[in-house]
Amino acid sequence: MALDGSDIMKVFISSTVYDLIDIRAELCIMFKEMGIDPILSDANDSAFEIFTDKNTIETCLINLSKSDYVIIILSQRYGSSLSKFGYGDFSTTHLEYLKAIETHKPIFMYVRDRLEADYKIWNMAKEKDQISYVWVSQKDIKLFDLLSRHSKLSQKRSNTNWYKTFKDSIELKEIIKSDFKYKAAKRHIKNLLSDNKFPLLVPDLNVDTDAIRTHSKLIFKVKIKNAGGAPAFNYVPKWLGANSGYFKESDTKEVVSIIAPGDETILTAIYQLGPGYVGTTIELSLSYSNADGYQVTEIYDVKARVIADPNISVLSGCILKTRKFELGKPFEITIEGQV
Repeated sequence: MALDGSDIMKVFISSTVYDLIDIRAELCIMFKEMGIDPILSDANDSAFEIFTDKNTIETCLINLSKSDYVIIILSQRYGSSLSKFGYGDFSTTHLEYLKAIETHKPIFMYVRDRLEADYKIWNMAKEKDQISYVWVSQKDIKLFDLLSRHSKLSQKRSNTNWYKTFKDSIELKEIIKSDFKYKAAKRHIKNLLSDNKFPLLVPDLNVDTDAIRTHSKLIFKVKIKNAGGAPAFNYVPKWLGANSGYFKESDTKEVVSIIAPGDETILTAIYQLGPGYVGTTIELSLSYSNADGYQVTEIYDVKARVIADPNISVLSGCILKTRKFELGKPFEITIEGQV
């Protein structure tokens, strides 16, 4: 199934523009590298849509409504009041925050550490209007109102009241990257699977019936084929519970670390049929990753049961029990030579 881009995660970034223009540009680049569409009103190369029949404020609010997540960044400026335009005595950032609350968007708020320091003084002061703050000027004091509203617990509001502080753009990017890495990975893996750009190992079990007659053994031969459209790196198979009781791995194993699309490898194990033992079920773990470092661990039930008839037939198969995705390290390439 080909994707048309509608399944790409969209993140709306709300902040004052002129004082944070560099931070906004850096976040735009960072999110694109993560496979996420950033929505910024001041970036021509972002996913921000222009509606010629709407004014700039309405256009921003529509873009916010179409996003999956909303990031609010507060630093030193509150922004100009929109009261004379009929939107109440709020700045654009404040209005976008209220729209995010109204539309139940998940909100991630990041606050400059110097703003938080002034906010704590403001929050404890009785005569709030008579205090001079180190970071925030009097014309931007409504930043405290916005931060205060967000910080309060409310049963009527589904959004979190948490916020995180940052010192500079470097720290902010690291915090946001950490907050979104799992969300980005989940969507990215889904897109890779839909576009057939992810490895997919498929086991196929064959049981040697001749060994049943001659040695009373079940010889499991599991053919592992990469049915996906990308190489599988760091391939590690493991029989769970092997080498115990009547079950052991074969002494001859094919060692493969990378399985290309369409290629296959064989995994073999032996089960000794004792008195009254007509078969077994053993778990097989397959672990591998793609070039980006997305680690896959699959657990299969590998079953074989001997049917007592003149021909000695076997009922067998591999059934997927669990498939887990994790973040790992990307595949690294070392280039040697002179520069």
